[in-house]
Amino acid sequence: MEIRYSTVCAAAWGRVWHARVGDAVEVSAPGAPPRRVVVRTTADTGVYRFTPMLGGDHRTDLRLCFLPADGTARECYRP
Repeated sequence: MEIRYSTVCAAAWGRVWHARVGDAVEVSAPGAPPRRVVVRTTADTGVYRFTPMLGGDHRTDLRLCFLPADGTARECYRP
């Protein structure tokens, strides 16, 4: 799992790879709706899956969360 930020377009997004079907990743920042991607198929487990981009200059307030399919607690990180 990784958070990405582009200074060119002032957007952030999350990505995940080697996740299990049903796992999800969510990128969020204050004042903006979170963006999420869910691993839907076994084909998704072997490639990068990206959240939609989150626009704005939120680099210091970004949060990336991993939401496991098995229902265990989410794990969140800040860059």
